[in-house]
Formats: sequence, structure tokens, C-alpha cells
Amino acid sequence: MDSDYEQSGKDVRIASLWDGMGSIVKRTYKQRSSGDSVSVMVKTVAPKKPASRPTESFQRKIISYQVERYFYSIMNQLVPLPVEPCMFRVARLYASAPTVLFMEDLSVAYPDTMSALVTQVEAKAALKWFANLHGYFMGSSSSSQSHPLRSMTETTSTEEGVWDQGSYWYLATRSSEFSRLDKDWQQLGTRVDELLLSIPKDLTTLIHGDAKTENCLLNHAMLDSDGLPAIAFCDFQYVGYGSGMKDVVYFLATSIDWLDEKVEAELLDWYFTCLIRALKKRGSVWKTFTKEVMMDQFELCMIDWLRFMKGWGLWGNASYVQSRVSKIRKSRGW
Repeated sequence: MDSDYEQSGKDVRIASLWDGMGSIVKRTYKQRSSGDSVSVMVKTVAPKKPASRPTESFQRKIISYQVERYFYSIMNQLVPLPVEPCMFRVARLYASAPTVLFMEDLSVAYPDTMSALVTQVEAKAALKWFANLHGYFMGSSSSSQSHPLRSMTETTSTEEGVWDQGSYWYLATRSSEFSRLDKDWQQLGTRVDELLLSIPKDLTTLIHGDAKTENCLLNHAMLDSDGLPAIAFCDFQYVGYGSGMKDVVYFLATSIDWLDEKVEAELLDWYFTCLIRALKKRGSVWKTFTKEVMMDQFELCMIDWLRFMKGWGLWGNASYVQSRVSKIRKSRGW
């Protein structure tokens, strides 16, 4: 900790990390020089050394914490969005060594959580946030200024960077779930994965990777220029490159209970409007990323999400996803 800050009061435990790998607490610090208090979320990662060969899930989580530390300490300095800034320098994360992230307590500026039944206004706010993020980083994975990329390598790696494929469900990290699929879905899943990987780099972007309502905070009293509540996302363990439609599909499929094809079309139109607005600010590939391109990626990502759920377990608005994928397969002759 910075020597100008001292802890004030006791920690308030917020959550335990996956498989006992650490904890998140809320802590108040007082600045000696000014007397001001600041609320901080302290995330301590302390993974235990596995008794045997590390499992795929263990490796995935270890790398995810390394990715998260990289994003908060380096990449979020570039993002013109209200993501959690890392307030203090943190140690590098290794497989057997703890690390601590000191993050802004977003609940101070964003005191509201998403409604149990996400409203249309909240959904539009989230989709606008995704569009701004995706528009800002569209094509950056192929530029000379892209960031180091991580994959499922040895957990003792000292490399830094974001995931080479954003999200926690992409096929290369889900072999156990894939093994539970029938032959038809194994073939389809492999085919879709190959198509997603073949998307031109200038049409891929940085994605959040775990864009669910639990990772979102709002301020309904503070409206933006579109009349939408101010919004922020946290938890960037699975941030990386890929189709921006992964974030959109995941959010719609897990958060919008009232989703149907009419609502889907309206929300996708809104996302596309916001994305083009963001791309035009950069003078970027807004003429290349057409609505047809978006819909092609959307359909592939919808199939990809169902592929994961079929091996892991159905949740969210699974009935809509299954119905939608059935129609997509029929229209594509798959």
C-alpha cells in the first residue's frame, strides 16, 4: 500500500474466489495527507498448488487471474469507458504465489445493480457499453500496437497479456464439455469454432468475455446523452480478442428473459447503431463491418454458446437459444 494511506475499519467480505483460490473484500482507506476516505475492493488471489497434474479448469483460472491483473494495470489505461481502474501497483501472479488487486469500489459511483428482470433501458445501456468497447478496439489485434496474447500454456508462464480468444467457453479450453456432446454437435462445434477463428482480424475486437448482469453496475440517477443510465462492468478475467458478438450473445442469452426474435432484432439494431457511431469516431472499418457481417457473426456465436451449454448445462434463456439455433441451422443447411 501507498504509505500515505492507512486502513480504516474492518474488512467486509464480499465473495470467495473459485475453488478457494482467494477472496474479495471491501476495505476503507484513509489518506493521511488529506484525511479523505476511499472505498476499495481488494481481490486477493492465493491458488493452492495442485496435488497432481493441473486440470484444464485449474490452468484456465490461473491464466484468467494473470489476464485480469494485466488488464487492470495496463490495458484499462487505454479504455475510455468507466471500467475499474487498478489503484495501486500489484505483484505478478504465478501459479503458487498470491497477488492482490486494489480496485475502485464501483458501487460508490454506480450504486444500482441490474433488475432481476432486466429492463429494456438497462439492456440498451449494456449493449451501448459493449459497442463502445468493441468499436474502440476493432481490428487492434492485427495492429502493431496490439497487446500480448495468452493461451492455455503452462501455468508457470511469466508472460503477460490478454486471452488470444476472449470468453471462458471457447472450444480450446473446454475439452471435457466437448467430450460430452454427441457426434453431430462435436462436428458442428468444431466447424463453428473454425469459422470463428477464420474471421478477418480487422473484424474482430477486444471483448469482455464474461458479460453477465452480475458483472455490471449502474447509476439510474445519472443519464447519458441517449437517456440511458450510466453503466460500468467489472471482472475482466476472460478479456481477449474475438467476435464482439460473443459478448452480445452471452448477455442476451443469459440476461434477457423476455427475448424473442422481434426483441432480438431491435436490440441488435441498437447495438449496431452504437457500434457504427463508435467506429466513425475512429475513422475505422465502419464501412466494412456491415449489418450482414454482424448477423453472420451473431449466428455463429449463438451456435457456439449452445455448444458450450450442451456440454456444461443449460441456463439463462436456454429455450430461446435452442429454438434460435435450430432456425439458424436450417437456414444454413447445417
